[in-house]
Amino acid sequence: MKKDDSRVVAADFPREQNLASISGVQPKLVGRMVDGAFITGLTDQEFYARYEVCVDLVNQLTVYCIRKLNESRVMDVPTLLPLVQKSAESKDWDLSVLELAWVMKQLASRLEEQQVKEAQEDCAEANFARMTDSSDSARLAKAEQDVPERSDFGKFRGRRE
Repeated sequence: MKKDDSRVVAADFPREQNLASISGVQPKLVGRMVDGAFITGLTDQEFYARYEVCVDLVNQLTVYCIRKLNESRVMDVPTLLPLVQKSAESKDWDLSVLELAWVMKQLASRLEEQQVKEAQEDCAEANFARMTDSSDSARLAKAEQDVPERSDFGKFRGRRE
């Protein structure tokens, strides 16, 4: 079994130990033989494969949620996330409770980042429009009038007409 050091798993991704119990008087350890050794839980490859599945699910759900938010201006992130989680819980995706919680946490984080990015873009557009529109600002309109006309390119215009 080769270890691939290039694989990086998020530090907060849950690493569950598959604890099992077998009835009887003596304590028993549940394990399986992999490459000649008894192990409990997941191998590194299995753990990384589960991580990749969860990351892929986060990517797919992010695209889905952004599409739903754009389709419906009434829907917001706090309303949409519980609906997505309820739907994900009803699917047979073979995710543990901790893995699904991690997926939802990552999804919420990505949607929050997306909202902040959109708000910054909206703010920048609004600021640009406010700065170049002299109809709302008497000071800006006065400043435009005070700019001398030049014969080589005409009167200064701060906004498109």
